[in-house]
Amino acid sequence: AAILVTPEGTPASPTGSLIGIDPKSGDTTASYRVSAHPGAITTGAGRVWLGDYRDGALWTLEPSTGELKRVTSIGSPRDLTALGGKIYVVSDTAEVFATVFTGTVARYDAVTGLRERKLDLYSCTVAGGEGVLWSMGIFGDKRLSTDPGELRIIGNVTLPYREPVSVE
Repeated sequence: AAILVTPEGTPASPTGSLIGIDPKSGDTTASYRVSAHPGAITTGAGRVWLGDYRDGALWTLEPSTGELKRVTSIGSPRDLTALGGKIYVVSDTAEVFATVFTGTVARYDAVTGLRERKLDLYSCTVAGGEGVLWSMGIFGDKRLSTDPGELRIIGNVTLPYREPVSVE
């Protein structure tokens, strides 16, 4: 089943929903209340993960049982991706007096929701596939480790910028 994320509710008590949709019929199969501003979403190890940047919340859903639980986030989750039974979450730093452009990339077990490791690295987004994990941000694009040890930078890449042909 497909899962959609929609903000809903009244201005007095805003809530968001995680909605299951049957991909063949388009019918709604389930609805789960989550925080008011759901955003980033991914799936891994049979679970759905959701990040809410404004509320600084992470949620995990086991669709077969309907178990929905809030997972402690290091900061405000910007983006998430799944890779190899793990969930990688890019967050802004939660500290009250944090300097601008500070953040973390954290690795969670996709089933238990336990945070395993974190790397202090400001990033805008994260992507994973075929055993490779990338963090992209204003300080460059980094390839990150995916082994069970410390989460670390193992390479950098510079994406070429195409010069505009004209001012249009």
